[in-house]
Amino acid sequence: MTHFGIICPPYPGHLNPLSALGRELQGRGHRVTILHISDLEAKIRSEGLEYYPIGQTSYQPGSLAVSFKQLTQFSEIEALRYSVDFCRHMTEIICQDAPAAIRSIGIEALLVDQLEPEGQSVAQYLDLPFICISSGQTIHRRSDVPLFFTPWTYSKASWTRLRNTVAYQILDWSCQPILGVINHYRQRWKLPPYRKIYESIAKTHISQQPAAFEFPQDTGRGMIAFADALDHFVQHLPIHPVLLGNVYDPSLGDDSRNFLNITPTIARKSLQRINAIIQGVADRHGQLVDLHTHFLTGEPSWFTAIIEPSLRGASEVRRAFLPYLRLSKQA
Repeated sequence: MTHFGIICPPYPGHLNPLSALGRELQGRGHRVTILHISDLEAKIRSEGLEYYPIGQTSYQPGSLAVSFKQLTQFSEIEALRYSVDFCRHMTEIICQDAPAAIRSIGIEALLVDQLEPEGQSVAQYLDLPFICISSGQTIHRRSDVPLFFTPWTYSKASWTRLRNTVAYQILDWSCQPILGVINHYRQRWKLPPYRKIYESIAKTHISQQPAAFEFPQDTGRGMIAFADALDHFVQHLPIHPVLLGNVYDPSLGDDSRNFLNITPTIARKSLQRINAIIQGVADRHGQLVDLHTHFLTGEPSWFTAIIEPSLRGASEVRRAFLPYLRLSKQA
């Protein structure tokens, strides 16, 4: 059994998927604790996970709700400044309190949300294994990939690379208060500077996004890294054989439902490559559950948004796994 710690932003879009991951780990016999401010204790415990407080000397209880309310009253620039300052405060709390908390309760590995990058620094300082988790779209700090919160389409043109590079530099500049706190502690911990906000320094990175979000410029290195990381992860799981689901097509195979600024044929080639990798890993370590084929028989009601499964969609995932679970019990 491993004791996992979770470090993530205090927002539902991050807490919910990481809580689901935590419960899955619990189901496999592990212990999972989320380190967070007191405002989230009830939420975390309601998810069935352990909670450990941080920020008790520097965080004013109730501030989170006040922050959410104030954000709705600001202009765009004011909201950005306020958000950066709130994130700076959270960064300070995690850097100041998390190391002692982790030592105190014996956490052995960390799951760190990509939008809480100081968690990676804490793991480095404590010499703990850690995995970077993208609760939403994976953030790529490369000049050929558009900034994650822009509506820009992918292009190989040189001017778009320059545009993207400048945009990332502006992002780093606007986040200097956060980077300043991280690097203050990294210097104290004798770690090299962390210069690019939200850049993952983890050896393993997990995202829940579908393969259709993979950028078409990928030359294969990303696919090879994914294959190696997935095989290593599955190989070292404590339970075998493993049931491994592949990736469904959220367009249900219908080009008219294409939601990307990429032609469907390009996106589906990436999806096919991902699923071929998953098939190979499943053949070596267990059994493939073909979610892709099952979802091609589906309908739009299986989704609440573009890719998020509805309750019906989640039931269909369970339906696909159920026959294999029954066979494993009989065996």
